[in-house]
Amino acid sequence: MGVKNMTYKKYEIMKEKQNNCCKIRGTNKKELNNVLCLDHNHNTGEIRGILCNKYNRLLRNAKDNIDILELVMNYLQKVPEKC
Repeated sequence: MGVKNMTYKKYEIMKEKQNNCCKIRGTNKKELNNVLCLDHNHNTGEIRGILCNKYNRLLRNAKDNIDILELVMNYLQKVPEKC
């Protein structure tokens, strides 16, 4: 499903409201040195916010699945085993 009711003007207003920053990282577009992407729920088409390309890809690769993201968080929190 595509993004619902989005126009370029609405995108620009959203960017302004977020101070041209990624909604997750809070980092400004100038510091990111990459584009800001429109993030949306792929099932409903509802817009969630504007993200940097890296975090937008992260959510897409996880298929917006909280269980997958929790597995990744658990993996990162584990103490490495000694070889």
